[in-house]
Amino acid sequence: MLVPLTAMSGRPLEGRPAADFSLPALAGQNLRLQAYQGQDVLLHFWASWCKPCVKEMPQIEAAHRALKAKGLAVIAVNVGEERETVARFADAHGFTFPIALDKNWDVASRYRIIGLPVSVFIGRDGRVREIVQGGRLTRENIEARLNYQ
Repeated sequence: MLVPLTAMSGRPLEGRPAADFSLPALAGQNLRLQAYQGQDVLLHFWASWCKPCVKEMPQIEAAHRALKAKGLAVIAVNVGEERETVARFADAHGFTFPIALDKNWDVASRYRIIGLPVSVFIGRDGRVREIVQGGRLTRENIEARLNYQ
């Protein structure tokens, strides 16, 4: 069961500045949200054991490929898993977007993530625009949310 993200606090994240973070990236370097300033960002929290995450990830990959040239940055934040597990999963599925590793749920906690998957849409102004829970994203509705049609 997913609990609304605002259940942990009376103040919703939408409209507020996105919390900056730095996490190890699967590719080896650190990944920092601030490096994507001025872009629309889809910050996607997921795990390989999460069935809705597994179903949704190909849609996020399709959006990444289709919308990267239009200014969309996808950052997939894996929570709670070992680097080797994440690497095997990403390689098996051919993901090309950057993957950050949040092994201890530190960044997920800052974004009030208490269930997976959760996608946080961050506007070019650095503010949280929308939070989508529960594996409901498709390439088409990602594009619609970003007004790229």
